[in-house]
Amino acid sequence: GLNFPAIFWFREKNYTLYKKARYFSSTVEYINHKLTGRFTIDYSNLALTEFLDIEKKGWAGRLIEIDGIESKNLPEIVVSGEVVGGLTKQAAEELGLKKDIPVIAGAHDQYCANIGAGAVNKGDCVLSCGTAWALLATSDRLLYDDTYVVHPGIHLLKDRYGLMTVVSSGGESLDWFKSSFAQDHSIERLNEEAGGVQCGSGGLIFVPKTISKSGSASFLHIDTSHTLKHFMRSVFEGVAYANRMHFEIFSHLGLEIKKAIMIGGGAKSPVWPGIVADISGIPVSVPEQKECACAGAAILAGVGCGIYGSIEEASRYFTGKKQRVIEPVNENSAVYQELYGHFVDFLEHI
Repeated sequence: GLNFPAIFWFREKNYTLYKKARYFSSTVEYINHKLTGRFTIDYSNLALTEFLDIEKKGWAGRLIEIDGIESKNLPEIVVSGEVVGGLTKQAAEELGLKKDIPVIAGAHDQYCANIGAGAVNKGDCVLSCGTAWALLATSDRLLYDDTYVVHPGIHLLKDRYGLMTVVSSGGESLDWFKSSFAQDHSIERLNEEAGGVQCGSGGLIFVPKTISKSGSASFLHIDTSHTLKHFMRSVFEGVAYANRMHFEIFSHLGLEIKKAIMIGGGAKSPVWPGIVADISGIPVSVPEQKECACAGAAILAGVGCGIYGSIEEASRYFTGKKQRVIEPVNENSAVYQELYGHFVDFLEHI
């Protein structure tokens, strides 16, 4: 990623080698070339290079000029799910596969996870809950965020766009709390004890560090009645408050989130999806499919090979029929509404 500034830096620091370069590529294009003999890149990965003109769906000419390179130095743009080419003889021999096996254009991992989780409708949003919580919402139109919190992209679905943002200290917040204050607790025990505390954690509010302007995590409204269990649950809730803030940014831009789909480590929690649903007031779905990014890549391969007629069709198959759906509980949402106000007020005045 970030090819644009990297090429600029290279030109300034090693001009002789820069002038000798035939292609400027990231790992995606290089691997495609090794497999098929073609330098190609898809739209979702092109966006990471900063060379994408999202409105024209092509190369950003002005940035190419700044870097001093020409179109002949750049890879071809392909649509995810298209056949890039057949496996070359050399690649086939090195991999122990048959020559001319179709190589299909893939996509960025979050976009693969999006279709692998079944987020194919306007207003669907996938929460990839790992160390960071990455949010990717499906939109029917291109939307821009002047604050640069949300990053638009060209979706894998026809006539759709993706809006991506992140709660950088999502799962990291729970890892930090466990390693600092509950080292003898397993993740299972953390969830069990947090689930035993009433919603709202007795008024205790956790603010993740990357949400705060100070860059520090905080606990608000600490009281002598609070126990370790309250602090545990408040961490789960604090990440969900931060997540709701991003949902509201989507709404401000013109996209209402109608369904949240949780995947990754956080989705395995017996309490976190319910907390997210209650705080956001939006139904949360946990798909049967556990490896959604891998499923998304398989979907693209299946479409490219003609096994499926469309990404939407394949997505329904891979997502699985069984989904755990958690509806928000009105009584809990009312409690969280007041606490969320304190959460936002703290961030505005810190």
